[in-house]
Amino acid sequence: MQMIRIARHYLSIGILLFTPTLAFALPEQSGQPIHPRASEYALEAAYIFNFIQFTEWPNKKRNMPVTVLVSGDDMVRGAMQRIATASDKSGRTRLRIDPCTDLTCLGRPQVLFIGSDQQAHLQQWLDSSKQLPILTVSDIPGFADKGGMIELIRRGDRLSFRINRKAIADSGLYVSAQLLQLGEIVDGESP
Repeated sequence: MQMIRIARHYLSIGILLFTPTLAFALPEQSGQPIHPRASEYALEAAYIFNFIQFTEWPNKKRNMPVTVLVSGDDMVRGAMQRIATASDKSGRTRLRIDPCTDLTCLGRPQVLFIGSDQQAHLQQWLDSSKQLPILTVSDIPGFADKGGMIELIRRGDRLSFRINRKAIADSGLYVSAQLLQLGEIVDGESP
């Protein structure tokens, strides 16, 4: 419940852009059983959806869906799927959500979420997606410092994010200045 109140607070002060799809991502409103951390996953998925709204990919056709691959975290993937379903109904950004279990899936996405259970393989994911037009997002601590693009950070009851500008620039993606103003900036990889 606390995470849902926090999400509503962020929405009310405008840090996250309100989209009708966010309401579908929150478990208390979806009619589905609530996992003890479901609201946390829904909030992470809502952040990812908003990152997509602020990102432009080279050579992406306007009407094509954004492909989001989720490596390892089924709860985040489920929350993203609920957002995708709601987004399709509202006529907003179309999303395609797919699981990704190994590096062979990296040829097709625009977004890759690397779940915390993939921490042992993080460097492989980062090396394989480096300089590709794939927005990489994770909740693994130190993700942005290691070359990931956007790291979701939990500080007590708050969720915030760090952005690695160098990784984004190297990939050829364009991320809106509005998003850069909201996140903590990391200027490059640590050795």
